[in-house]
Amino acid sequence: MRGQLSFYGLFFNAPASTDATRQERPRNYFMPERNNVLAHRWYFYAWIRDFSASRCMEELEREFFLTTARLEVILASIQPILREINTTKPTVKQMEKQFPWLNWKLSAEEEARYQKKLEDWKG
Repeated sequence: MRGQLSFYGLFFNAPASTDATRQERPRNYFMPERNNVLAHRWYFYAWIRDFSASRCMEELEREFFLTTARLEVILASIQPILREINTTKPTVKQMEKQFPWLNWKLSAEEEARYQKKLEDWKG
């Protein structure tokens, strides 16, 4: 009969798996990676692009699908990572290489401001 093996039926009418040997990752398996990316994005928005804290939060909310309240908790918990990033001051090119799936583009004005900051920081 036509439609017996429909797309819907293949996924929603299939019997539940009872395979007891299947092992799942813990819920927080990717949190360290997410927190590392989050810290670098905070640095990018706050230090490189000179956004205010509230503007940084707006951008991070959209990128990570987290509320401002949750972002504040996470950022407070990853202070050592943020301090390390602030000390090493990775360049946009370095972050672009480390996280190529994100947009690291700067406007001409932002690029000029960033280059001046780098010069001041280096000496």
